[in-house]
Amino acid sequence: MKEREKNDINDKQKKDKEQIKTMDERLFGKTILIGREPINNRLLVSLNHNGKNYLAQIGQQGCVPDCVSRCIPNENKAHCRLNIDPTGTMTIENVKAENITFVDGTQIMKKRVAESNVVEMGKYKHKVTVAEIINAATLIAAKVIPDNVVKEFDIRPLKEVYADYHQ
Repeated sequence: MKEREKNDINDKQKKDKEQIKTMDERLFGKTILIGREPINNRLLVSLNHNGKNYLAQIGQQGCVPDCVSRCIPNENKAHCRLNIDPTGTMTIENVKAENITFVDGTQIMKKRVAESNVVEMGKYKHKVTVAEIINAATLIAAKVIPDNVVKEFDIRPLKEVYADYHQ
């Protein structure tokens, strides 16, 4: 392998690690369904949390062509799904063989992706970036998944109160 190719691979790995650091950890271990909204033909993103599906739309009404499969979360149907493993690594997967899904112009059934990748769906190649999907899912997660961050408080100012109380 040429030195330049090794450097390109190392740069990509560094970017992937940086991306994982910035992704909302509430999305780790989640699967995001992606497809056409059945009524308004917008791109629909669905995130399941505790057995309930939460939805977000991307784009204007009518912007997604009929060649993109509908997203019906209650039936686990979609054009494709974005799987985020517990470490934050993302894989996009074509849900069924009849669907046509591309990542950066290459047709795929399943592929590891980063936020900078472009996903194209259907024969007319409706485009969306992985970052747009992640942003929509992050908005959902912020509303429905509790943040597990433990808040810390400085109790040093209470030292005098405690000392006065125990005198």
